[in-house]
Amino acid sequence: MGPFSAGVGKSRLAIESARDAAKKGALVLLGRCVETEEPHPYLPFVEMLEMTLGQAQSKEGFRRALGENAAELAQLVPRLRQVFSDIPPPLELPPQQARRYLFDSICEFLARSARVQPIFLILDDLHWADESTLSLLVHLSLRITGIPVVVAGTYRDTEPDLNRALTKALEQLVRGGLRPIRLKGLPPDAVARILRSLCRRDPPPRLVDAICHETEGNPFFVEELFKHLLEEGKILDASGQFRSDLRLSELGVPENVRLVVGKRLDRLSQESRQALAAAAVIGRSFSFKLLESRPVRLRRATPVYPRLSEVRHARDDEPVPRKVLGNPSIVARRAERAV
Repeated sequence: MGPFSAGVGKSRLAIESARDAAKKGALVLLGRCVETEEPHPYLPFVEMLEMTLGQAQSKEGFRRALGENAAELAQLVPRLRQVFSDIPPPLELPPQQARRYLFDSICEFLARSARVQPIFLILDDLHWADESTLSLLVHLSLRITGIPVVVAGTYRDTEPDLNRALTKALEQLVRGGLRPIRLKGLPPDAVARILRSLCRRDPPPRLVDAICHETEGNPFFVEELFKHLLEEGKILDASGQFRSDLRLSELGVPENVRLVVGKRLDRLSQESRQALAAAAVIGRSFSFKLLESRPVRLRRATPVYPRLSEVRHARDDEPVPRKVLGNPSIVARRAERAV
């Protein structure tokens, strides 16, 4: 399990780890959680079952893995009944007992499958998981000891993303001995390697330092900012050499970064977006006293200190490129809904 920031490479890290496992003979399975208004119970485990069926070497072998739990698992994946006509109806049990039987069925299916081939299971974006999915994950984590199954989960640990169900699940997992791995921004030498892979030449130290400063080492922002600079003709001169007059402070923000940051601003309270809108109008740097001096109507509607505390907490947990946080064109549009 690992808490990460948006764009810092959590999914890529899990996938690269899974590739190494696949080279050693493991069966790699992937289940993703998605951001929706309505919850999708057990969605990543549904995807896991569907993926296992799709990769099965034979239908007979997959049916043996389902075993006596086929009826319960078919409730998650109704297509199983179309593939295997011998699956009986599920047992009629009280809700809590039925849920526990379903959890046990998933565990037993994975255990039977792992006896044939070790399993590396990725559960991606758990910050969007519903309570049922997280409860099943906790149940599974307590029962895979001694079984050749690795479960790698990724999630964002910023305050807007940490819902009550995820916090509770993390506490249970930590009590069970799990120690999350936190992934942060890349150091300058790693940023230099990314830039080298993008432009196929050694980037000048000044460019590396400037992009590190603006992106705080976030791989997604590093790549998007570099592509933006390249498209705008700000990186290379007419001869194909690195420009010596590069000024990042005068550049705009890549569209993909706008979309990501805009969604994060939407998760802040209306009052915090109001405070950010006022700050964006003032400029990139400002004092607390100056922000407090904004119009009386806004001061009364939006006390500044608690709102800036919320913004600072979110930014400390999940860094935003410096040029984005103070960009009025992004912040002000999001704040219009609150004014």
